Amino acid sequence: MKRILFVNGNLAVGGVERALVSLLKGLRDEDYDIDLLLLQPGNNYLNEIPNYINVIQKNITNAYGPIIETFTKALKRFDTFTIALRICLLLGYPLLKFLRRAFGIKKHYDIAISFRPGICEDIVLNMVSANKKYTWWHHGDFNIGIPHEKIVGNWIKFDKIITVSKSIATKICDLDPRLVNKVTIIPNIIDKQNIIKKAGKVSPYQNTESFRIITVSRLSKEKNLSLIIPCAKELKCKDFNFEWNIIGNGDIRGELEALIHKENLTKEIIIRGQKDNPYPWIKYADLMMHPSNIESFGIVLLESMALETPCISVPSLGAIDLINGKNGLLVKSNPEEIAIHIQHLKDNLNLRTEVIENGISTIDKFSPSKVINIFNALLK
Repeated sequence: MKRILFVNGNLAVGGVERALVSLLKGLRDEDYDIDLLLLQPGNNYLNEIPNYINVIQKNITNAYGPIIETFTKALKRFDTFTIALRICLLLGYPLLKFLRRAFGIKKHYDIAISFRPGICEDIVLNMVSANKKYTWWHHGDFNIGIPHEKIVGNWIKFDKIITVSKSIATKICDLDPRLVNKVTIIPNIIDKQNIIKKAGKVSPYQNTESFRIITVSRLSKEKNLSLIIPCAKELKCKDFNFEWNIIGNGDIRGELEALIHKENLTKEIIIRGQKDNPYPWIKYADLMMHPSNIESFGIVLLESMALETPCISVPSLGAIDLINGKNGLLVKSNPEEIAIHIQHLKDNLNLRTEVIENGISTIDKFSPSKVINIFNALLK
């Protein structure tokens, strides 16, 4: 039985977190002794983690911020963990090894896996004792607030760099020739039966007359959600009867709501906020529109295919790998073109049927059994 450690930020609502939970649910307890170290608050998916996985929860967020303020607040709370962590971060990541027991890491592992970059990688590299160390890259771009030199410098120290698509693997290899033999591809799991079960049999929509468009995304700049505004304007100018629902939350929500109000689209575009279970909204929509220019995988596109909701996406690295024109439509990030294709998918029943049928066949290669087999082969 192999001992494995996974390190991730949290289990709040998000594509990376859904991918982690799906992977953990597919690993058998007779094969692996698994610890999961979480570093931040956010436990939306915690109840889905199998009981045989040992979850270690720490909150490192108090160690960040202005130095004097951080130490003052920690001293008032008698929070020695935060004080020790901040000192290690100030003096250098190799000192993290002295905090192993404070983080609840007492074992030697066969494999330690950082499921996110940044502090997760630093902990695995500097704190954890393991025969092999892997890191998982889920991003569609390298501009994530960490210097490229640090990203590559960390990756060189890992035994494997796991990514979710061929396009991202190619980009990683292009960064540095020393990374070429380290990169391997493990796609995200799409558990069709579980998704269908969670979608249920009751529609969350009250408006049954309009064409229902859905976008599920974190509300952040790189997701290109502002594209929805001019697309909706185009549709409204054509007297197209639609309701565009946005599921998600993030730091640009206020900005988006201000734009929607400014363009007099409050009846057409509705931001519903974060939903622990977005699947009913996807299942009972008429169309999934994915505006993100930067995507490593596009898991929501495959979830839409599983729920037989046709997809339109702008070209990102993840979308290009998944959508071929038969199982969904790739459209330039152009409001006029997107509006035309939305109308076309609504009016052309044959096209809708073809897209749905091809989408169903597409997700087969992302089934839990197939992806878990790839993961097991890597670990062996």
